[in-house]
Amino acid sequence: MKKLLPILLVILAVITFSCDIGSEADLGTAPKVLTAGFVPTGDLYADFVIILYTDQSYDFVFAIEDPDLDVYTAVITDSGPEGYYFQSDPTVMASQTAEQMIYYGGVGMIPEPPYGNYQVTVQVTDEKNNVSNTFRVNYAILAP
Repeated sequence: MKKLLPILLVILAVITFSCDIGSEADLGTAPKVLTAGFVPTGDLYADFVIILYTDQSYDFVFAIEDPDLDVYTAVITDSGPEGYYFQSDPTVMASQTAEQMIYYGGVGMIPEPPYGNYQVTVQVTDEKNNVSNTFRVNYAILAP
């Protein structure tokens, strides 16, 4: 029995150490942006539009998936002609209550020119700092 005691203590230490590593290393699942796009204001379930007119109002919406239910922030960038570039600060998102959810990114009235082609991106981070894919949407702003 005296010979088995050190071996049992080593096995017990290894099991305990392995369990501790597993719990500390659990970073969960990274969120995923499934889709994104523009819809006419107030109609979150309309088909996406890729041509926006300056006399109309639109909402930017995006759908995410995260089995951990811990999405935290979203960053939206927008770039276009004549060096136009905008990046939002990380915006805290509403609490996730389902594995897949739709979020409203806001836009409102489309500003006046420059008319042309644009690209908007959205990326989501969860509470454990897992970063999603970057989802890109190409669209155009045209005169009415």
